[in-house]
Amino acid sequence: MVNGEPIGVFQEAGSQRWWPDPAPQNLIRFESMADLVATRPQAALLITHHLLPSEMAQAIPSLIYRPPCLAVGIGCNRNTPAVEIEEAVENALNEAGLAAACVACLASIDDKCTEAGLLEFAQARDWPVRFYSHEQIAAIESVSAPSHNGRSARSACPAWRSRLLCWRATAVRCCWPSASMAT
Repeated sequence: MVNGEPIGVFQEAGSQRWWPDPAPQNLIRFESMADLVATRPQAALLITHHLLPSEMAQAIPSLIYRPPCLAVGIGCNRNTPAVEIEEAVENALNEAGLAAACVACLASIDDKCTEAGLLEFAQARDWPVRFYSHEQIAAIESVSAPSHNGRSARSACPAWRSRLLCWRATAVRCCWPSASMAT
């Protein structure tokens, strides 16, 4: 930015309040990643919650910023080990093409507030957990989300509804049998 070379900026996540007004002339804002790649600026600033294909990193020297903008709804059976919750979360984020670095919080029903595996996982990742009551979760409007096996996971899923209370995220996944999660 300092030497005046053209820098492509693609932002699909996080606050846009950082943009200077007026923006420096060498910052070129792109509405899509494809447009940025096609233009091939000298460098790029990518502000995204999505995982990027390796070709992108090779095509243009890039700085990638991962804003904390995702909430992960967790539902699990009693005594589910942290490692199983971690595996479910990692799988769901990877399947959805989302970066774990963008997780801002975990969310679950308040019945899970003493669940050792969930608390251990959250502490290991340094992610806060927000717990919600049955009433708060029941008040969420009916919505649908795709599950990992292609069936529709209705809003009756507490993990899905608690995720909505915590944060608005881009994608949804519910994983079974022991641990379920919604991003």
